[in-house]
Amino acid sequence: CALPIYPFGKNLYVGLSTEYGKVADTREQLMKSETRNSIGLFVGFDTLFGPLYVGYGRARQRSPIFYLFLGQP
Repeated sequence: CALPIYPFGKNLYVGLSTEYGKVADTREQLMKSETRNSIGLFVGFDTLFGPLYVGYGRARQRSPIFYLFLGQP
């Protein structure tokens, strides 16, 4: 019995996320604080070791972030 070989696993996932919000300690600070937003992109697929996700995120006036997840959280 031979197992099928897929170059990127059986399933391929592609996604986009956006976030929008404010953070503050008090209501007064919340009213004065700027709203922040960010965007993220990811690609994932199933492997023998579990799902593998590679992603990129960016918020305005912040350094970009790259991330890699392997296996179940």
